[in-house]
Amino acid sequence: MDLLKSHIDDLLPVVEGKDWGQHRQNGMVTLMIEVVRDKLAHEPPHLSARCVCAQEVARVYNGLLGLALTEPGDEQRRQAAAQ
Repeated sequence: MDLLKSHIDDLLPVVEGKDWGQHRQNGMVTLMIEVVRDKLAHEPPHLSARCVCAQEVARVYNGLLGLALTEPGDEQRRQAAAQ
């Protein structure tokens, strides 16, 4: 999980540095960041619970990676172009 933590530490500033509030996406992004930080700060002591925690953190990491690779409002622009 240490390697995953390192990747998340690299990703968070990229995601947080974008203006998500401009397109009313700030709540979702803030929640994802809070969840991943909480999970990393409270890693369970037992192996089976740590495995579940790592899976949950990996799913959130995947979402954060998607956010790092897009710009705020991309989804709205795609929807408007499709209409």
